[in-house]
Amino acid sequence: MPWCTSSTVAPQGSLKGRLTIVDELTGKRYQVPVSEDGTFKSVDLKKITTGKDDKGLKLYDPGYLNTAPVRSSISYINGYEGIMRYHGYPIEDLAESSTSIEVSYLLISWFIKILGPYYMLVITKRREIGTRGSCVRWTLRKINHVGL
Repeated sequence: MPWCTSSTVAPQGSLKGRLTIVDELTGKRYQVPVSEDGTFKSVDLKKITTGKDDKGLKLYDPGYLNTAPVRSSISYINGYEGIMRYHGYPIEDLAESSTSIEVSYLLISWFIKILGPYYMLVITKRREIGTRGSCVRWTLRKINHVGL
């Protein structure tokens, strides 16, 4: 299973291989693995350095216009079309019309889905600390971790 996809359009055939990069400053040659989708991990460019104190080459991609989306069941970003989603919901809808409780539910439900087989949190004491609009804010006083 490829770790990344370069676009919504499938490439013609496999693009898997190696990319050779020549650093014109040092003359060194570097090999970077390329996936079947024609992408490579930007972290692989960290090995391109000017010396021992250099932390490696970094990429800058304003607007994520040339960033391949990572496969995720949690979020989706498409810089070309200006789409950002979290659990299938458009980010702008969550920001503009969802309450903090609704967004918290999305975060907690994901947390429980991932860690549910291992343990769950049981809130046994809480105290109201105030309101913001129609939302009540609570502080959690006692939380028990129950192993499963």
